Amino acid sequence: MKYKNQIVPSSITLANAVVVATSLMNPSQALAENYALEEVIVSAQRRSESLQEVPVSVTAIGGESVGESGIAGLNDISRQTPGFTMTQYNIAEPQLYIRGIGSTQDSAASDSPVAMFVDDVYIGRSGGASFELYDIERIEVLRGPQGTLFGKNVVGGAVSVVTSKPSEEFKAKLGVTAGNLGLKKFTGLINGAITDNVAGKFAFSKKDTDGYAENISTGQDTHDVDNLSTRAQLAVFPSDNLEILLGADYSTDENNGNCRSIGELDEDTRPLTPIYRLAVAATTQGDIRKCTGDVETYQERDLGGLLAKVTWDTPLATFSSISAYRESDYKWLDDLSGLPAATLPLIVHNNAEEQADQFSQELRLTSNGGAPLQWIAGYYYMRENVDRRERFDSQVGNDDPTSIFGPNGPLGAATLLGGNVEFFQDAKSDSHAVFAQANYHFTDDFSASFGGRWSYDKKKINQSALDYEGQGHTGVPLSGAPPYANAEASESWSEFTPSLSLNYQINDNGFVYFTAANGYKSGAFIGQAMSAESATTPLEPETVTNYEIGAKTEWFGNRLRLNVSAFNMEYSDLQVFTLKGFSLVSDNAEATSQGLDVEFVAAVTDRLRLSGSWSYLDAEYDTYISGDDDYSGNVLPRAPKHSRNIKASYYQPLPRGSELELSLSYDYKSSFFFDPDNSPLREEEAVELINANASWYSSGQDWRVVAWVKNLADEEYRLHSAISGFAGTVNIYAPPRSYGLTVDYTFR
Repeated sequence: MKYKNQIVPSSITLANAVVVATSLMNPSQALAENYALEEVIVSAQRRSESLQEVPVSVTAIGGESVGESGIAGLNDISRQTPGFTMTQYNIAEPQLYIRGIGSTQDSAASDSPVAMFVDDVYIGRSGGASFELYDIERIEVLRGPQGTLFGKNVVGGAVSVVTSKPSEEFKAKLGVTAGNLGLKKFTGLINGAITDNVAGKFAFSKKDTDGYAENISTGQDTHDVDNLSTRAQLAVFPSDNLEILLGADYSTDENNGNCRSIGELDEDTRPLTPIYRLAVAATTQGDIRKCTGDVETYQERDLGGLLAKVTWDTPLATFSSISAYRESDYKWLDDLSGLPAATLPLIVHNNAEEQADQFSQELRLTSNGGAPLQWIAGYYYMRENVDRRERFDSQVGNDDPTSIFGPNGPLGAATLLGGNVEFFQDAKSDSHAVFAQANYHFTDDFSASFGGRWSYDKKKINQSALDYEGQGHTGVPLSGAPPYANAEASESWSEFTPSLSLNYQINDNGFVYFTAANGYKSGAFIGQAMSAESATTPLEPETVTNYEIGAKTEWFGNRLRLNVSAFNMEYSDLQVFTLKGFSLVSDNAEATSQGLDVEFVAAVTDRLRLSGSWSYLDAEYDTYISGDDDYSGNVLPRAPKHSRNIKASYYQPLPRGSELELSLSYDYKSSFFFDPDNSPLREEEAVELINANASWYSSGQDWRVVAWVKNLADEEYRLHSAISGFAGTVNIYAPPRSYGLTVDYTFR
């Protein structure tokens, strides 16, 4: 594997510049006045610490910012987070990428390299990793491997969602939102003491939209939303040093699925391009908000979980036990062709359902002493069961002898393809890990952290594939897939992932750090396997070594916060899944991701605040050979070279103690590819988004009214693009401009 060191000189130069600038500059505290930036608390090292004291590249977004900015999901978070890209076109299959590392695979026996945590609980299935954001205390996006403290599968990074907790202080809140596209949303929260030593919380969110695209063949509005989410927690305090937190959550979603519009057509290589072109002209006429699938599609999902967290404080350390059980159930029917059989007799239907459950147990011991030594140690266990069924129905041609697509027609017998294949997966996995990390202050200014995690994973898989040939006409199996039944395999893997961090406090304004850390993602078994051999052949575990140098600084009496980091991440046995025709192909590759992240927040005056970020990313395959194709040197999917965001917020006091806040944000991501082959047909152009909102707060902060607009310029861009084996690309587009009004009232 070749080693890229271009980033190292710039990293050293960057660190030297920060060290020199921080040493020379000692802003007067008089400049702080009364509008210094507030402290941000994160738990990136599994303990509550100031963001500016943590040697980790992390972005933290508070719950109030989520409500004020009209943020509805993680896709909105990704627009303002350096190095983070998220696309989602199926409620159960979000695709999270950090620094170019992510996955589109949803096999029952594979995992995402970007891990999702909710209240310290790892969410195993991608179907549970996307949800309506409500009742949020903060969201943390950690970039780079976090294997020591967060565990397996955190090779690209992690997203940690922290919900609000029960409090002894009474608080209730009701909110309503209305907007275009039929948006209606209701939220509620009640929180407070039940007895002297018991507090409780209940929160809910109900959201509906009409959708922003139409299947003109079925009359369905697609990309609609029908979601109900609830969360309840009970905090019990048997004594001053013991807390028991019990929680339950449930959410249900259903919608009419996606609108897959026909995109760019490739006449040179696709046999049915002329027919597709005529069909598009006769139906959607190229409108990206219209499609012509021949079946009523749908997506349905149910999620739920239970949580029990025990925290016991002692003079030496805090003991934490986190027990969790979660279930997910989702199903969908999708039309992959994008055209109705009446126009072009091509059918490619995808019907699937999955049921999964997981149990996890984490035990942690966290030191309570201060300098010079702080430490944390623990044990983690997780069990997961996944049952998945996925069916593909495919047909080209019809039985009409007079049709050009019939058995006697030029486009019938010559291109006849028919096959209905159903895949079954039953996967079971067990994971164990022990971990520890210690931070020692050698002097008041210099400290070092040493840590390590030993992980053991075992997976069992049982797969079957049934081929229902033809379905009413003479046909051939889909891609020639032979049937097989009860193909069983079992494999186990183990890995030790160490970490090292060196930290030096330059002065009161900031510190610089260097980290070296390894990450590990367990091996996997491919889904939709075309043979018993491939169904039982595991992929090797994925590992990464990350070298990072950075600085966290605050200037002008904490009125300017500037954080920078440069990184070089080297991946071995990167698990890559690609769709070739109708076949899913898996391989292990070598890759390097390197770049620079910059974030800032500035209180320019007591009324004007600026914030922003910039990310430079160079992520490519060092070695990646898939069959006869050599993708070495290609750019990793969904890895834009440049990402930047800037937001301006202005606060204006009004009569009678009320306040007006005006905010405007600009988000930019440069072009990127959807797949490893870097096909020009699947290169997404640079995207620029503008969002704006105006918020009014009553004098006691009880009333809040927010008028908001997202995608102000009505930018058109794709969430997903797939290569059609017959013509070109089939695309799914992001929402158009949306706007609305949110009103909420807080009872205290």
